[in-house]
Amino acid sequence: MNRLQQVLAVGTAALIVAVCVCGCAGPGAVYVDSASAYTPSNIDTVFAQVGSDYQPKGKPTADSSELRHRALVELRGEGPGATSAADLITTTFPADTRGVPIYVEKATFDGTPAILLLEATGRAGGNLDDLRLWVVGETGDILYSQLR
Repeated sequence: MNRLQQVLAVGTAALIVAVCVCGCAGPGAVYVDSASAYTPSNIDTVFAQVGSDYQPKGKPTADSSELRHRALVELRGEGPGATSAADLITTTFPADTRGVPIYVEKATFDGTPAILLLEATGRAGGNLDDLRLWVVGETGDILYSQLR
């Protein structure tokens, strides 16, 4: 295992612990300022950061606006990098979306600096039972999106 693989393995383990601890506490998003480099072939690994038992899973989508607001407020309290990410999320996505940020990572995607946003989402009238991954360039361009 080379040095980069070791750093990524330790970082991933730390992220999983952080997500478990923070995700169980409330609707706040976890912010990670990483040096990870993603491509279309490895971007699926981001879904593993939150697992299948994330907060606010199962909450009604009718509550998503308030949950989103609280998550972004908490994200802004995590430092300058997280504040910049929250500002990018706020300007890129409409306020009335059913998406609730749960994991935000500063990384690169295909060599482009980006913010990875993993959000809980669901159908109108349903529950927040799905995950959507957005990869947003620093200028607000959507570089990638996937729904699970």
